[in-house]
Amino acid sequence: MGETLDYARAAALAAGAADWLVEQGISAGDRVALLTVHHIAFVPILAGAATAGASIVPINPHLHPDELTFILADAEPTLILTDEPKELAKRFRETPQFVIGDVVGDWEARGAGAAGETIAGETIALAGGGKAARNGSSPAANGDPDDPVPAITVYTSGTTSSGKGVMLSESNLIAMAQLLANHYAIDETDRFYGVLPLHHMNGIMMTGILPLVAGASAVLADLFSFKNAKFYWQHVAEHEVTVPSLVPSIMAMLLRLYPNGAGVDLSRIKHAFCGTAPLPESLWKTFEERFAMPVYQGYGLTETTTWATATPCTPGHRHDSVGVPLGTEIEIDCAAGSAHTSEEGEVLIKGPMVMIGYLKRKKATREIFQGDFIRTGDLGYFEDGELLITGRRKEIIIKNGLNINPNEVDEIVAQHASILESKTMGDPDDIVGESITTVCVPRDYAHPPAIEDVKHHVSEMMSAHYRPDKIVYLAHLPKGPTGKVAMRQLRGILSGELSEEIVKRLTAWKYKRSQPNNRGAVVRTVQQSLESGAPIRFLTYWGCGKRAELGEVDRLAIDRMLEMLASAEYIETIPAKLTILLNDIHSRVNEVPEAHYKEYYSAVAEYAKERGIDSIWQSDVWQALGLDLNKVVAHAESAAFDKTWTTHPLRAELTNAAERHYRGGDAERGARRYLGACISETWPFGEKFAGSLFLSYNGPEFDACLPHLPTLHIFSYKKGKTVKPWFVEEEVSA
Repeated sequence: MGETLDYARAAALAAGAADWLVEQGISAGDRVALLTVHHIAFVPILAGAATAGASIVPINPHLHPDELTFILADAEPTLILTDEPKELAKRFRETPQFVIGDVVGDWEARGAGAAGETIAGETIALAGGGKAARNGSSPAANGDPDDPVPAITVYTSGTTSSGKGVMLSESNLIAMAQLLANHYAIDETDRFYGVLPLHHMNGIMMTGILPLVAGASAVLADLFSFKNAKFYWQHVAEHEVTVPSLVPSIMAMLLRLYPNGAGVDLSRIKHAFCGTAPLPESLWKTFEERFAMPVYQGYGLTETTTWATATPCTPGHRHDSVGVPLGTEIEIDCAAGSAHTSEEGEVLIKGPMVMIGYLKRKKATREIFQGDFIRTGDLGYFEDGELLITGRRKEIIIKNGLNINPNEVDEIVAQHASILESKTMGDPDDIVGESITTVCVPRDYAHPPAIEDVKHHVSEMMSAHYRPDKIVYLAHLPKGPTGKVAMRQLRGILSGELSEEIVKRLTAWKYKRSQPNNRGAVVRTVQQSLESGAPIRFLTYWGCGKRAELGEVDRLAIDRMLEMLASAEYIETIPAKLTILLNDIHSRVNEVPEAHYKEYYSAVAEYAKERGIDSIWQSDVWQALGLDLNKVVAHAESAAFDKTWTTHPLRAELTNAAERHYRGGDAERGARRYLGACISETWPFGEKFAGSLFLSYNGPEFDACLPHLPTLHIFSYKKGKTVKPWFVEEEVSA
């Protein structure tokens, strides 16, 4: 069982956090960065910061280092709170950083005596809770309706633009929660189930602020993944959940994994919520039918504090709309003018949940507002009082002067029996203005349908000008944590620019000992991972020197590789994975005592496991490949190997190395044995680990002794150091 936080303890944490933040020098107008996935103390931290007059900035701790650096530089936090110690860019190392787990006990102790008093006096921001907050008036941010101060600043990059900090006031948060609670009759009997991150507004509202304001409870589970998806309904039933919080991609996965229903009692569920991305009608209906629960979706932006519309709580609700306005005024800006109209145009929203503005971006704030209305950039129209979203204004493709909604093309493509999902976009074209490219994910990536078959399918169901000019197959569509297609990343995959950028990062001089012999092969390997959705895999050798114990130099070298690999993680669902080959075969070749190298390699493997790295004994790979060390060594020491040895370009270098590391006495004999072992495994290892990039501490001239894989040549435990870490005997520092 995980940690439990009741309202009394939450109030104590909020009061203690407020007191602690003030003691750290936090004052009105300051920002506190909160690098967390979904820490249970998130809402108390938000409340405590608001009480201190500060704004929290929730940030995904797993962002690419460049994105994280951008947000921190833009937000300029006075203090940083993290789930775990986080290595940040040098420019932020002077900013105080605290691990939440290290200070939360202090907060609770500080707040224990004050919690009851502060709740009674309603001085803890956002801590009113329960029915009083639902039925009372919405306070302005920190009590001043004329000069709203953000309680939270949430960064969003959307799908096509640069990141902006969306400033939301306390009144925005409470108004949104009250509207949702009243619309769906949420009360203290409800329990939410959250598998979405708390650095995104949907997770913050649906499993944070809404349960708090309604006096309900929430279960913060591990983020949804393929690994835990098979236990989803079991956990929902065990926790007696009444309101699961979902996104379309999660719903689609659950349908795939549970073809015959949940298999557990879901009778306590009143309904499910779905947001963050468009919910296809067929997916919506199938999910409700299979799992026997109504699903209500909403529409909104981070700039509208989550939902501006919501599905009505009525039997037989429609599945082609995003619902009715939720405490908002919505107008459609079209050729006929701005009105509540059935003509398609841009959706404009006005209401108590509309943001204060963008942090430090007055021009962008002015541009998105039209009077008191916010311009959403989405296209839609009203029908029978409900809003239907038809697409994005910026995504409309203009071909030969005709407007083409890419969502309409994707709806038709999705009806092809062999296509799982697709994303259509426009590409500049000198003749027609924009051509149509549709990226398809086949149900069987290894055997996709004929491209002309897909084009014909579209032509049969739509006018000719909707027919895609180009069909591209990928094994996946890159998506953000909320399930939206990441357009910049998708375009980067298609153009090859993303793989080039990743390799550029991997070969930065901070890490690179020298240029790879075949940079093109490195780029192609990365591109294959991006197209297939598979992890970008790395392999490295790890040897053994005179030390039998793990040293700080080993930790530094391993951590440095992980830092380097983090630069390759541009897409959240495509991680970089490192495997360390523990070279016990090479140690035997060098006649290192078995007890010595086994002790050392076991320590390396243990530390690697702590850091999330796989390790494999070289001897296990040899055995799997049918390689025989005794035969290899006998051949290397025989006359039959003489020509190979005497003509080998690395003969002198290998002999010099053997003089230092071979324990059998005769350096040339040791070098021949080592070369024989390397030659025996080079091609078999290349085939065994095909699709991986090899990391080597050697220079490119030694590639002939390494697995036949695209190779990156890197520094050792720090920039400029080429000595292998296992050969370093003295203490070193970073």
